[in-house]
Amino acid sequence: MSCRLIQNLLLLGLVLAGSAQAAEGLTLSDALTKALQQNPTLQAAGQQAEAARGRQQQAGVLPNPEVGMLLEDFSGDTGVSAGDATTTMELSQRLELGGKRSSRVAIARTDTGEAELAAQVRRLEVVRDTRIAFHTLQVAQERLRLAREAEALARQVHQAVQARIEAGKVSPIEGARTQVALNAAERRARLAERETAQARTRLSVLWGGEPVPGDIVSLTPLPATFTPPPEDTSRSPELSRLSLEVERARAGVRAARAGTVPDITLRIGTKREAVTEDQSLLAGVSLPLPLFNRNQGERRAAHAELNAAEATLAAEKLQVEAEITSQRQQLEAAHAEARALQEGVLGTAEQAFAATREGYRAGKFGLLELLDAQRALIDTRNAYLDSLLSYFQSQAALDRLLGRDVTVSGDAP
Repeated sequence: MSCRLIQNLLLLGLVLAGSAQAAEGLTLSDALTKALQQNPTLQAAGQQAEAARGRQQQAGVLPNPEVGMLLEDFSGDTGVSAGDATTTMELSQRLELGGKRSSRVAIARTDTGEAELAAQVRRLEVVRDTRIAFHTLQVAQERLRLAREAEALARQVHQAVQARIEAGKVSPIEGARTQVALNAAERRARLAERETAQARTRLSVLWGGEPVPGDIVSLTPLPATFTPPPEDTSRSPELSRLSLEVERARAGVRAARAGTVPDITLRIGTKREAVTEDQSLLAGVSLPLPLFNRNQGERRAAHAELNAAEATLAAEKLQVEAEITSQRQQLEAAHAEARALQEGVLGTAEQAFAATREGYRAGKFGLLELLDAQRALIDTRNAYLDSLLSYFQSQAALDRLLGRDVTVSGDAP
């Protein structure tokens, strides 16, 4: 066996025996910071919350007073000019009774709470999506690194075998086999390049399209033990939103009741007579008579909306608890699978490849057995990367369901 072939096989073993550390680059913390600062939809959600705060402020404003002027007994048969007509100047102010203003403010307050919660939910979604996109790019980057090195080694092995074929030491069939392995390695490298480019694009979109700067840090290690997050639904965004809807519906019931109380309008003014030019004060009050419209339809609708909101909250609570349980199970299963591959199957595949490589050197195994062992090790490593990515995806999704923000101290995964 030529020294060059032995050197190539040793290099192949080094590549597949473990993953080299990537150069320091963009970290998950960096990616989260950029996304939270530059994500366009997060900025839009913040402005929606500000708009709701403005509407809440407006809801507490009192009705404006009204001023009026009335001219009487001028022109026509009287021959009196407008300047000499009987003039009445009046100032009126509507007074809201029955708690209309406080009910209106309460509804606006819940609308503000919903808008602020929507901004918080969008923040949680940006954090979740950034975590998933970052870990996806980590895995894609690792696949690309392994695929390129496997392609280079497959090409070197093929060239070494071709040299041995020309020297008449091995059958040309082995050359065809190495060519097939080389073609497969080239295809895997091309696919890995596309997947990496797509993963970089998905991550960059989360911070407004700015390209991902260079490489990112190497794979985040799998935690040695599985520590499930607490089953606390008190911060669940979905349940918080529905609780606010119930609160808003209750405020709507109070507003509908307040609508049955008629408002009064106070009036005060002065009157100047056209002929005598006598001046007098005017004062009055008016209120509508609730003979036909007693806000009965609104009261009926408000009670129905409250009942619907409470029923929806109860049903959604069961749904959220089921989703959290399912996501916890997926997270635990992904961790167990990744740990099993890391500690069991992956080690077995590495040992099998090492033994086959030594046997090939000693002439006990043919090239086909060596390539099969290499392929099995590559497949096992890809399976480990799949399970590792599944773990991080499930972890990010579960944190989103529980309302846990990993960018806040104490909520780190």
